Amino acid sequence: MSELHEKSVAFQQARLKSERLRILLVLEAVGAIFIVATIRTIILHSPEDLHKWLRTFLLIALFVGFESLMLRAVNRAIQIGGDLKNATWIGTISVESCLPALAVAFLWSASIEPAYRPLANPAVLVFFLSVILSTLRLNPMYCRVSGLVAAVSYLAAGAYLGWKPSFGGGAPLLSPQHVVFSYAITLVVAGFTAGAVASEIRKQK
Repeated sequence: MSELHEKSVAFQQARLKSERLRILLVLEAVGAIFIVATIRTIILHSPEDLHKWLRTFLLIALFVGFESLMLRAVNRAIQIGGDLKNATWIGTISVESCLPALAVAFLWSASIEPAYRPLANPAVLVFFLSVILSTLRLNPMYCRVSGLVAAVSYLAAGAYLGWKPSFGGGAPLLSPQHVVFSYAITLVVAGFTAGAVASEIRKQK
């Protein structure tokens, strides 16, 4: 797609409206996750679950606040016929891609062995949801950045939990040392795949 088309008002408005849809879908998904977590906490009540629920509430509250600000900025840009700055797009992608890593790092159960905490956490799936929805930004580069930031932040969360990579031949392929790194590679691949999808979507605009 030409740079002229990239900067056209029609395309910018289409991208902003697509971004607004993406934000609403993210908020709905996060809301559904929180409702499920709340119901689970009520049914399977324990001190650990209550503390985890409180941490989840704080993290989601921060996330919803950030997304609400972004939604407001997108709506304002649509109204005035403008666009968001490139730094704003990249900053938003980076923040959103790092938030699931915070959940991996801080929302774990003491009943799970430390080596498996980066793996046995539903928050890992949120990385993939974030990368999939990045296609709605209609920019292949943004999708790739989403996958790369998700991979790096996931590895950082794993390192915080005590994960250490193993490049030798001593550990089995399905050991946590190897699987965590494999998840990170998968996130990068997902980002580039989402970029290819976004490229095809742009051709229809």
